[in-house]
Amino acid sequence: MSVLHSTQQFTMSVKHVVAFKSPSEDKRTLMVQGFLDLKDKCERDGKKYIVSITGGKQHSPEGKDLGMDVVFIMTFNSLEDRDFYISKDEAHKAFGSHCGPTYGVEEVVVFDFTADEY
Repeated sequence: MSVLHSTQQFTMSVKHVVAFKSPSEDKRTLMVQGFLDLKDKCERDGKKYIVSITGGKQHSPEGKDLGMDVVFIMTFNSLEDRDFYISKDEAHKAFGSHCGPTYGVEEVVVFDFTADEY
């Protein structure tokens, strides 16, 4: 794979950033696993469509985290895939229904962008 092709793939991708505020370590661990499992559970037309999910625990010393303690960055190939995920994906809806009662999520912040579009 050429460097140009690799860069081109990145710049065309849609990033979906999700930050969570959770009150306890044990529930956070459960929530993290549930979120990471979405990559294998989410399907569109019988095919997995989430390119990647990465994330981690907040550790910035700047004090600007608004109480969020874990963040994920999801990658989709298109706005259409991202829109399907948000509005129609049953695995995503199921995860969302567990955020408060099961995972103890107190707050969520979502931010989307297309790489290199300003």
